[in-house]
Amino acid sequence: MEINHTNLYSNSTNNEEKIKQVELIKTVLHLKHGVIVEEMQITHLIYAPYSGQTVLHIPLPNERSENIIKILTIISFAAKIIEMISLMRHHRNVNIFFIDWEQPRKIIDYNINRESPHTSLKKSYLKEKYSYGGCKSSERTGEKIQSRKNYINKSQLRSNRRSSTADDDDDDNRECSLPSKEFCPSFIDINTSSSDCDNLKLNYCSVSAWRTCFVANQWLGIKTRRKTNIIFQIAATLFILEIVGVKFWALAIPKWILVNQSNSKTLENFIFQYAIATGTFIFVYSVQWFLYTLYETYIKNCLQEFVDLCSVANISIFILSHNYLGYYIHGRSVHGYSDKDLESLINDLESEKNNQCAHRGLVPGTCEQMFVVSVSKTFRTFYDTILINALNNRNVGKFTRRFLLNKNNWNERWKTRSKLHEFFCSHLDHCLKHVDYTVQEKRFLEKLCDIEFTNTPEKSIFYIDKNYSFNQTIFYGNEWTLATFELITFLFVLTLGGNWIICAGATLLMSKLISCIAKIDQKKQLAAKTLIDKRFLI
Repeated sequence: MEINHTNLYSNSTNNEEKIKQVELIKTVLHLKHGVIVEEMQITHLIYAPYSGQTVLHIPLPNERSENIIKILTIISFAAKIIEMISLMRHHRNVNIFFIDWEQPRKIIDYNINRESPHTSLKKSYLKEKYSYGGCKSSERTGEKIQSRKNYINKSQLRSNRRSSTADDDDDDNRECSLPSKEFCPSFIDINTSSSDCDNLKLNYCSVSAWRTCFVANQWLGIKTRRKTNIIFQIAATLFILEIVGVKFWALAIPKWILVNQSNSKTLENFIFQYAIATGTFIFVYSVQWFLYTLYETYIKNCLQEFVDLCSVANISIFILSHNYLGYYIHGRSVHGYSDKDLESLINDLESEKNNQCAHRGLVPGTCEQMFVVSVSKTFRTFYDTILINALNNRNVGKFTRRFLLNKNNWNERWKTRSKLHEFFCSHLDHCLKHVDYTVQEKRFLEKLCDIEFTNTPEKSIFYIDKNYSFNQTIFYGNEWTLATFELITFLFVLTLGGNWIICAGATLLMSKLISCIAKIDQKKQLAAKTLIDKRFLI
């Protein structure tokens, strides 16, 4: 199927313009962090000298100063809402695909009766078995084997004819920007015969889909997982403010007092409340962060456990967070198969523990399983070509997989997923000449600035990653954004005149609301991106 070069170019240009606009908005929104820091510094610089004096010589801040702090807080909250919407939208547009490396196993059908003796289907089974005019089961098995051999010979002849007609001398002169029929893999052809797949099912045991569904559900589980617990954060903050009595530090009294002054007629000052709220909230959050860092380092790392699960399940994950940037988790099992009984799985893990087998890394002899991927334009073109051919749609920019989700034609959906699976497998195994990749480490300056300077027009580059960079596509890697949003929400409600309990309740409600929306939306998006039925996602 031909591709409109003009449409592809115009759509890519439009995407680049959109990316520039989004990055500009993000740059402007990052300025709010500086505003927040300045607000906290100003309030603490006003609060500390006044509360520490024993002789009154520093007056209270005037109303004009309070109004400036309130206006800046409202502006910061509005900017934070926009940032959260941008984060949710970015997570929504992330493309992800689960690559199942499990191969079908060859089986021989001996026509063994597997029907239950307590069912009435046994009679129909026996009737079907002996209704071939005296033909023995061995003869029927031989016919099946012969037909399979004929099918394999025919498929080999077809592949040889295609390979013999290809002009290898002109490969170097072809354009790499768009895939042509000469070097396009055969799985891109949408006119795939369904009868060929049916013939294979007669002789091979199909690969179970439960491993893919299980890994997909685990991915959904860590999508909204965070380094801190918002319930503990709010409860500890309220405990310190209300029970310990730190809230009385916000009274307009020129010294620190930890006694109950509920009967005092002295009013609380807003700037002092602001300083106490930020200090308490940040203190509790810092304690949580420190404890979780120790727990993650010495006890349990949920991201590493997920990577190990991918290795046991024999499933890799390819994530495209941007048009030409993404992440790859190599989960290909070193044992070949993972669909085994429990004893075999335990023996495989023991052999890995005792270094009696190969390493799990993408490169033979290495252990690196996580990569930051900078894909080439050729890779992206191949990827889009498969999707365009599947949908008979020339417009790449407006492509979404909602069409496949709404279609009742499961055959078309399965063919598209099979082509994507074959494309990723062939690419990772270096089977595609014009869509290849190299593995390398980032330079010192690239690690320091967290940016890639290498241009990838021809080959994709897999940068070795040891920092779990794929967490940028989940809440786990955006903890700073979420934590500052909760802090600003707390201060925003305080600005509107709420007490400590109302501020805590509103912050908890907003955090849980965002988490709930993300779970519902990401379940739908995961089904759309991976072409897995959402009924199998929990």
